[in-house]
Order: sequence, then C-alpha cells, then structure tokens
Amino acid sequence: MTTSMAAVSTPYPRVSITAATAHQPVAIVMTQARIDRARRAEFVRQTSCVMDAMVGQPGLLGYSARRQVFSMHAWRASLARAHIL
Repeated sequence: MTTSMAAVSTPYPRVSITAATAHQPVAIVMTQARIDRARRAEFVRQTSCVMDAMVGQPGLLGYSARRQVFSMHAWRASLARAHIL
C-alpha cells in the first residue's frame, strides 16, 4: 500500500511591504501538531478560531495552515514583524 503525500493548506495572504518597512527584521514561527483521531473535530474547530483571530493582528504579515490528507500531522506558519514578539 502506498501512502499519499497530498496536503491541504490555506492560501498564504499577500504581504504588502512598503519601501520604508522592507528592511525591518521579521520572525517566522512554525508550529507542528500531531492530531489525536478521537479529538480531530475539536482540533479543526479550535484551529479555525485561531486562524480567524489572527486577521488584523498588529505586526502580522501573513500566516497559513497545512495538513497532510491521510495523516494526523498539521503545521502552521506565521510571519510577523520581529519587534512585536
């Protein structure tokens, strides 16, 4: 049996960086999770709440979430201005 490596991810929003802010330091935060099959629906619900809450956060430049289709692994990536961390 072959395991698929297909993945589903949210689109990464376009980042608008002006000439004045182009050289400012940024932080990239990567989070990995292993999803408990019994609590998968709750994980999806909570992830949606977190992703919705990220919109409009000060200093946030972009974010995305990704999950392998036939796996219980998920990832989230965030890009933010370093001075807010």
